[in-house]
Amino acid sequence: MDTQIYMVKPFYLTFSLPCRSNCVINLSPDKRSVLREAYRVLKDGGEIYFSDVYSNKPVPEELKQNKVLWGECISGALSWSELYLIAEEIGFSPPRLVTSSYITVNNKELEDIIGDLKFVSATFRLFKLPEDSVKEKGMVIYNGGITGCEDEIQFDTNFTFKEGEATSVDEELWRILKTSRFSDEFLFQPLGKGNSPRQCCIEKVIIKDPFRLADDQKNLPLPANNSCCGPKGCC
Repeated sequence: MDTQIYMVKPFYLTFSLPCRSNCVINLSPDKRSVLREAYRVLKDGGEIYFSDVYSNKPVPEELKQNKVLWGECISGALSWSELYLIAEEIGFSPPRLVTSSYITVNNKELEDIIGDLKFVSATFRLFKLPEDSVKEKGMVIYNGGITGCEDEIQFDTNFTFKEGEATSVDEELWRILKTSRFSDEFLFQPLGKGNSPRQCCIEKVIIKDPFRLADDQKNLPLPANNSCCGPKGCC
């Protein structure tokens, strides 16, 4: 049989390729390497958006040897604070918490082994920001251009942007929106003369702990500050 060999010129993706991961990183024994490789292949402004299981504190070594708990995604869980440390070490922006809910193990024998450890299934988004991106803060206005989210978009548990309404953001979120695929979806208004926060406004409390979010029975995002002083204003 004749064999023919063809030379095929490789091609490279020049467009965004959305990928989501659910409980895959959990099964890796070296999560730092997984996230480091994700950071390497991402372009500036890219993100990794994934759901995984997290513990309230580091999982003991003896639990990591339990094959049943590995299958339950318990043994492989990072503590949520470890995720923040690894992300910072690699170069990601601080993880943005999107959703969180408690995980229960309905097995008395396994519950006894786990003890006082608690677990949540949480979704985070991590961004790779350009090193030379401008550190700015101010107001952003969502233009409603994302299909399926014309009226509003829930960016994470702390920020929901409503179409046409100004929301105050800090330097970190400003950089994320400005350098990522969201840049064309917002109007950016840097703080300056005539656009400074009013004296009555207080700084927004940001939820980072997924267990704090899971404790909220309704598990709903905090309302975004649609104006500097909230929806009704106080100035």
